[in-house]
This record gives sequence, C-alpha cells and structure tokens, in this order.
Amino acid sequence: MRPGAGGIHPAALLTLGGSVCYALYGIITRLLARSDSNETTLFYTNVVGAVAMLPVVLFVWTTPESVRIVALMLMMGALGSFGHFLLIAGHRLAPASVLSPFIYTQMIWAVTLGYLVFAQVPNHWTMVGAGIIVASGLYIINRERKLRSDEAAAATSEAAGH
Repeated sequence: MRPGAGGIHPAALLTLGGSVCYALYGIITRLLARSDSNETTLFYTNVVGAVAMLPVVLFVWTTPESVRIVALMLMMGALGSFGHFLLIAGHRLAPASVLSPFIYTQMIWAVTLGYLVFAQVPNHWTMVGAGIIVASGLYIINRERKLRSDEAAAATSEAAGH
C-alpha cells in the first residue's frame, strides 16, 4: 500500500489482514512462551494452523508432480517449524524490544529474494516505507533502553537513601 489519492485496491485488505494475523501470532506466541514449554506451544500452533487451513486446502490442493516437490514441501514445513521453535525460545529468553530488530531482517530477505528470484527491484516508496519501519523500531529500542536505565538509577538512589 502506498500513499496517494489513487484509492485502496480491495486486494490491499489481504495485506492488512495478513499484518493483523502476524501481529496476533507474535502476541500469542509471546504470551504462550511465558507459561507453556517450547514444544507444547509449537505443537498447538502447528495443529491450529493445519486445522485452519484444511478447508482452504480441500478446494485448491493439487497433487505434487514429483518427489522433488514433495521433498521441498516437507523441507519448507520442517524449516518453518524449526524457525517457529526458535522464535518461541527467543520470546521466552528476551523482551520483545530486543527481538524486534531481528524481525526487520525479513525486509532484507524479502528484497533480496524478490530481486534474485523475480528480478524485482524495490522502488523509492518501498525503501521509504522500510526506512520508516526501521527508524520506528530503533526509536522504540532507544526509548526502552533509556527507560530501563532511568528505572535502574531510581532504584539505586532509592536503595542508597534507605
């Protein structure tokens, strides 16, 4: 989606919906990481994802043409599950403000793979949007760091005063 008076194409709502789902996924993963084991969280998110996609798959499934495609599909599922396992472990061990810069690498991968696979070069609006997102994240990280240091200084002076 880009700024301008051209209106919003209805397909842009899919992007908005995907963004909302991804945000909810991150929040729920963070909440579950507090109480459930990594394995339990991974199991249930995989089951929920499979059940949610089953009605869609029934209408669009095409049998893979070769064993190579089946192997690639299995590899993609295994690597996706492993990545989610690491995300769950990360949420258990670090605050979200520490993890968010790593999520920004998705933009780098998307641009790189878009270029390598589809020969798509990002335009200036894409770069401006990415810059705004990264700048916002860096601002939040800096603000959180200052708040923590202010809280630590207040706790230290309070402890020294008593």
